Amino acid sequence: MLVGSDTWSMEVVPNPNPDLAFPVHQVLIPRNGIYIFENLRTEELARDRVYEFAFFFAPLRLKGATGSPANPLAIR
Repeated sequence: MLVGSDTWSMEVVPNPNPDLAFPVHQVLIPRNGIYIFENLRTEELARDRVYEFAFFFAPLRLKGATGSPANPLAIR
């Protein structure tokens, strides 16, 4: 499972509740094992009305990291 957005955060920043720090990340990743992809370029897919595609993603192998830059690819 994964979710993605074309923005830099899946969160409301700053959070209106000062006691919460990135709650969407906490619910999705550690509690449910759902990966988050941010800053996706989706303009071309939306423009061409592409709703189904094969999604390829190859993260860098970074020891101890919690994220990775990559070059995701959508092939229709």
